[in-house]
Amino acid sequence: MKSTVINTHKEMTAFSDFPPPGHFQNHMHNSQIKQYLYMYAENFDLLSHIRYKHEVVNVSKADNYNETGRWKVTFKILEQQEILEEIFDGVMLCSGHHSLKTPDAFKGLKVLVIGIGNSGVDADVELSNVAEQVYLSTRRGAWVFT
Repeated sequence: MKSTVINTHKEMTAFSDFPPPGHFQNHMHNSQIKQYLYMYAENFDLLSHIRYKHEVVNVSKADNYNETGRWKVTFKILEQQEILEEIFDGVMLCSGHHSLKTPDAFKGLKVLVIGIGNSGVDADVELSNVAEQVYLSTRRGAWVFT
């Protein structure tokens, strides 16, 4: 989300072999996190391994998983609508508050955000700019300072 700022210090969030630039904020905005991740990928030549406009259809153990620990990934190349399979040594599933989203789909709606963790409050703030009403549900009480 546009307003998301990481809640841990940059040195605690960074990869041990690649510290963030000194001029980055101590609690980095998501745009700096994105830039840092790109710099890391560029530095370690990971960009050539990233495939855009692909959709993962299925992840399963390879036929020889017990011997190799490898995984079979079925994916679709979206531009050609072609489905392929490939075997990988490892699989990492990633999602989270660093994916930049907009709240536009909630314009004029009443919205319930469940959870008062940092991402929940970030979502609440973003939604409050477009939604008719935003409710924040918590398991226990909490203090919110604005």
